[in-house]
Order: sequence, then C-alpha cells, then structure tokens
Amino acid sequence: MILAANICLLWAEIGWFLCIRKSLSSKQMLFVFMSSSIVLMLLFNATGLLMNSDHKPYSVPEFLALLINRNGILPLLTVLYLLAVQNRKIWRRRFTNVLFLFIFDAYLFIEKHFVQMDTLSWPIWLTGSILYLFFIRFLSYVFAQMSDCNGEV
Repeated sequence: MILAANICLLWAEIGWFLCIRKSLSSKQMLFVFMSSSIVLMLLFNATGLLMNSDHKPYSVPEFLALLINRNGILPLLTVLYLLAVQNRKIWRRRFTNVLFLFIFDAYLFIEKHFVQMDTLSWPIWLTGSILYLFFIRFLSYVFAQMSDCNGEV
C-alpha cells in the first residue's frame, strides 16, 4: 500500500514538473536534484543512526518506498519549490515559502509512520525543514553564480 502511494505521488510530481514553465537551466535543476538527494540521504541516515536502538528491519515494499521517498519525491519537490520561488514578487515568494514548508512537513509527518524508525518532535522537523530549504536555495544560488562566472548559462 505504501509503495503504491509513493509511486502515485512521484508520478503526480513528475506530471506537475512536466507541465510547469521552467525558469532554471537544466544543469541547475539537475544540480539541485542531486545535491538535495545527497543531503536527504545524509540527514535520513544520520537520524536513523541516532535512533537505531529500536530499529526493525524493513520489508521489501517499505524499503522501496523509502528509496522512492528519499531519492525521488523529496528532491523533486525541492526542485519544484525552487521553480516556484524563482523570479517572483516578495509577497508571492513568502506565500510560496510557507506553502512548500507546509507541504514538505506534512509529507514528512505522514511518511514517518511508514518508513521512519522513530518520531522526532515537531520543532526539530520544522527547524530542519527550514534549514534544509535555505541550504538548498543557497547551493542553487552559488551554483548559478559559479556558472555565470564561467560564462555558461
């Protein structure tokens, strides 16, 4: 059941991604996708390692759902976030920040019941989500500046 839900959600995100106008270059979107995937792997592994005391082995569908979640859904949601924030007015940027923070945290809250070992308190999730989005925006900005300095677009 959880695997089917994750596959359907990934399919919906891919459809959303294909239908929207892209304001970032394909290299920048690929960089954001890969770097967010790596950051999420490190974060999930670090929190899992800290809570390893009552770890239960995953079934095959739970493990595949975790991989789809960590390496597909959340990085693509991050790319969609950056596409929504890019070149917007300040009030739309604030609204988009709050909307994606709510979507991101709501998804993490629901998903942790299926594939996470233990629950973290909501202030930790909220703070971690805010720091994660700021960090990815910073990485995207640095990548854009470096590609502009090299004469690439």
